[in-house]
Amino acid sequence: MSLLVNGSPAAQFSVSRGIRQRDLMAPFLFLMVAEGFAGFVRKARFIGAFEGFKIGRGGVEVCDLQFVDDTIIVCNPSDKNIFFLKTILRCFELASGLKVNSNRSSLYGIRLYDSSISAAANFLFCKVGSIPFLYLGILVGANPRRLSTWQVLSNIPTYMLSLYKAPKKVLDKIVSLQRSFLWGNKRGGKGIVWVAWDVVCKSKELGGLGVRDLSRFNLALLGKWRWRRLQDKEAFWVKVINLKYGLEWLSHPNNSTSRWWRDLGKLGSSVEDSGGWFVDNVWKDIGNGLQTLF
Repeated sequence: MSLLVNGSPAAQFSVSRGIRQRDLMAPFLFLMVAEGFAGFVRKARFIGAFEGFKIGRGGVEVCDLQFVDDTIIVCNPSDKNIFFLKTILRCFELASGLKVNSNRSSLYGIRLYDSSISAAANFLFCKVGSIPFLYLGILVGANPRRLSTWQVLSNIPTYMLSLYKAPKKVLDKIVSLQRSFLWGNKRGGKGIVWVAWDVVCKSKELGGLGVRDLSRFNLALLGKWRWRRLQDKEAFWVKVINLKYGLEWLSHPNNSTSRWWRDLGKLGSSVEDSGGWFVDNVWKDIGNGLQTLF
C-alpha cells in the first residue's frame, strides 16, 4: 500500500502483522526460524556439499550446535566447506529476512596457519577469534581449575568500558572491601565472627545457614552425568564421548583426557583409580545379553 503525502502517493510498502517486543510467542517463533537454518545445514550435508568434523574413524559427525540465536558450526578446513558455509548463511538470510551479525561472529582455527584463518574470515565477513572463547557465558577451551578462568571482572566487554573507566581500580576496590570484611575494620578493630564451614553448610533447622557444600554438590552433578551416560546411550554427547575415550566404562583415565572425564573416573574414590561409592552401588541387568560381553 501507499500513503498520500500532500496529495501525492509516497513509496509503497508491504502490509504485515507482527508481535510486540518481549511477547511470549517471540522465542517460539524464533526457534521455528532457527530450525530452518539447521535444515539448510542438514540438506547441505545430505547432498555432500558440506562436511562437518568426524570424531574417531568414520564416527559421529559434529557439525552444528544451536542454542536459540547462538550457533557454532564445526567443519573441516577446506575451501569447499567455507564456500558452502557462506552459501548456507546467505540462503538463510534471504529465506528468513534475518541477517547474520558479522560484528559478533568469529572464526576459530585449530592447527591452522594464521594466513588461512584470516583469508577465510575475510571471505565470511567475520572476525578472527582466539581460544578460549565465550559461548553461553562459559569459556570454551579454558582450564576450569585456573583462577584466571573465573576472573570475570577482568574481562569486561567493550560496551561496558564507558561505565568502568578503570577496571583495575574496580578490582582493587573489591579486594580492599573483602579484606576489610574478613579481617576487620582498622578503626573499630572488629571483624566477622568465624564459624566452622561444616556448621555453615548445615540446614537452618540444625542451626546452620543452609549454604550448599560446593564439593558435595559437584560430586552429585558428576554422579548425574555418569548415570546419564549409562542411560542415554543414543544421546549425541554420549556417542561423541564413547568415540573419543572408548566404550570401556571410564577405565584408567590419564592426563591426556579432559579434566571432566578424569573427575568422572575418580567419582567416589579415595584413590586415583576408578571405583568408589558410585560403582559399588550400580549394577547391570543382563537382559537379552546384546549389550553384555564376557
